[in-house]
Amino acid sequence: MQAEFWNAGISIASSEVPIFFRAADRSAAISAIGATDFFPPAYEVAPNGECLIDFLGPYVHWQQNADLHAIVSADYSKSVAPAEAVIGLCASICSGLVDYAADQVIASCTDLSSLLAALPATTKTLIPSKLAVACDFLLDFTTRCMKPLEYGTPLVHQGTSQQHKSWWRVRASHLSHLAHFKARRKVDFPGVASALQSIDRWIDLMHTRLVRLNAVPLQPAQIQAAVVEASAYCAAVAERHLMRSHHGQAILHLHRSVDLLLFALCDGRSLIDHSSYGGRYVSSFAPATGANQITLKNSYDAVKSLLAYNATREGDFSDLNDWRNLLMHTHYMTGLDDSTARSIFGRIRPHLRALGSSQWRQANDDYLKGVQLTVADLLDVDQSLTSTVQRIAY
Repeated sequence: MQAEFWNAGISIASSEVPIFFRAADRSAAISAIGATDFFPPAYEVAPNGECLIDFLGPYVHWQQNADLHAIVSADYSKSVAPAEAVIGLCASICSGLVDYAADQVIASCTDLSSLLAALPATTKTLIPSKLAVACDFLLDFTTRCMKPLEYGTPLVHQGTSQQHKSWWRVRASHLSHLAHFKARRKVDFPGVASALQSIDRWIDLMHTRLVRLNAVPLQPAQIQAAVVEASAYCAAVAERHLMRSHHGQAILHLHRSVDLLLFALCDGRSLIDHSSYGGRYVSSFAPATGANQITLKNSYDAVKSLLAYNATREGDFSDLNDWRNLLMHTHYMTGLDDSTARSIFGRIRPHLRALGSSQWRQANDDYLKGVQLTVADLLDVDQSLTSTVQRIAY
């Protein structure tokens, strides 16, 4: 894994280990390779890239094999730069972005930023030149842009006005953060070849989805589509809570996802009166007991006779509702163990995907996606490695 420069006169004994040589040794390296019966991958390193030798091995290995474990566990004992620590933290940042684990990314960016800042000036020249800038950008991006969407809502309201119950009337406030970081990425890392364009792709995806939470124009079909979108969003938040064993929060958000989807189904069948903020049921479908309030149970009772028959759906929704009502987060002091929470999710997911149609399924899949950034992308964020190492043909 660790790259070392080949020196003229040294025999080549392996076809597996990449050969790195200085530009001045190109002819000698080609001759040495030609004297063997095998053809190892060989790379010429430009003079301005020789100082980055400690990072060329991991970079080239990733390009060939995309093996994260091999990169992290390799022997870096001969490195002059603190390559092992830098690469380990880069790996943690990238895996956190892919897994949508914002706290992991924030902690690793903070540690990497501190490590790089503490290096003496002579050692900093051995590190890819814009890694520190990328680290600061990713820390800010994750803190202000990604983390709020991991478990929270993209809509932030000031005050408790009744109009906020009809949340689909306004654009998601988080859209401004997405726009800010896309513009900043272009300033900090200009050029179409920047490896951080995976950030652009994630921002574009989130923007495409979050604008759908706003019903424009304010017509029944657009309101229903916005509520379906919100249901898919809440289901993604629920899944992330489940993956981190936040069982109560997972059930709360799963319940909210079902609640919203059933509301949209009722609205699509003209069972919702929008004359008051947040909506209520039309008089012919208003609950026989209690207030005319939108709830999971009331929505299902209103719409169930209009849905295709499913033998388990009503019981599964009732079980979810009962668990939600018993939670410490709601009315009582109940918690769930992992097996119970996963059993509930296993029964509710198919109902959501069946009732939610293709729009719901695509939205849910998109909201679960993290940023697809690799260690090689992060190390080569300014293409300092790409521009200084070139594989040769012989």
